[in-house]
Amino acid sequence: MSEEKFKIFWKGKICAELDASELSEALKFGKIGLFHQIECRDGTRKTLKEFLNQTGGTEALEARGRKALAKKSEGSASKQEDSKKNKAPSNMESLTAYTVSGLCFLSPYVLTATFALDLYLIKDGYAKLALSSTLLGIILSLLGTLFFGTLFGY
Repeated sequence: MSEEKFKIFWKGKICAELDASELSEALKFGKIGLFHQIECRDGTRKTLKEFLNQTGGTEALEARGRKALAKKSEGSASKQEDSKKNKAPSNMESLTAYTVSGLCFLSPYVLTATFALDLYLIKDGYAKLALSSTLLGIILSLLGTLFFGTLFGY
């Protein structure tokens, strides 16, 4: 069974159809206001302010939204696990991983920090980023050792 959708009107025209959780979020973030109208079950229209006063306010609306989200999340728990395996890293995660890998050129000891970061990335679902960061760290660490070994003669 799908969640009940509310028709939201502005200046007599439909501007959105939202369920309880979406309606609560739209109110919270100012996408709609208390002077928007909502179509009730009996076909009449009221301002959101009147509607919320009669139905128990935003708390009741948020409770309805939480129930709907709980039902949705039960069905999509396996989808979230699958998507976690394939999610793309953010710019900050990529920047951190590649910066630490790049520092491996200066010292092989930084390679251990790269391994620790990569374990965290694997645990968080970024296996591709972790693998490329590890390989880059190993290569740069070897090149750094060769470079500084010939430069300083050790």
